[in-house]
Amino acid sequence: MRTRNKVQAERTQPRLDLPESPVPVTKAETFAATLTQLVDIEHAEALLYREKLALRSILLSTADYQLIDPSAVPGSSRRHAGADCPDIGSDTWLQNIDLAAAELAAATCVSTGTAKNQLATASYYTRHYAVAVASLDPDGDPYRGMTAHKLDLFTEHTTDLTNTELEKVTARVLPHAHTDTPGQFARRIEKAVIAVTGTTKQKQRRA
Repeated sequence: MRTRNKVQAERTQPRLDLPESPVPVTKAETFAATLTQLVDIEHAEALLYREKLALRSILLSTADYQLIDPSAVPGSSRRHAGADCPDIGSDTWLQNIDLAAAELAAATCVSTGTAKNQLATASYYTRHYAVAVASLDPDGDPYRGMTAHKLDLFTEHTTDLTNTELEKVTARVLPHAHTDTPGQFARRIEKAVIAVTGTTKQKQRRA
């Protein structure tokens, strides 16, 4: 009786493992599906990078909660409450980035120097490249397709621009982030910098 009931129960259960009539998958369909997945992953990575920048910037700006005596005179001893930060002593004038980097390094298993670079980069991006960072959102129009790598290229070529120059270059290049390859995007940025300033900042530095 138990066996018959068990068989009947199994027959009434929906079969979810395989379709009744499998649809043949062609190479073209596989290629298209794979390409779509890769694009989705690229967009997800861009969003994660944007989120990392935002969170690191917040971490940096709030690290001073650890300072017991925030009104201490610069140059004097400045204690902190982060007992789990062995890289920081209590006999130096501490800054937010020192506090944040020590704890970020311990929490993410990177060196203090690496953590400090990550925090400084995030702060720099969010302060000076807010439009470019915002364009990392793949659902944002018209900048769909901006990636972390392209953001780094954008920053590399525009670091020395004034705010006015940066605004003009941004308007010229960011709308093309979704169609350009990284190489094309880098060349477009360099041409835009030349059009706005008359030369590349790299050449000005070498002059």
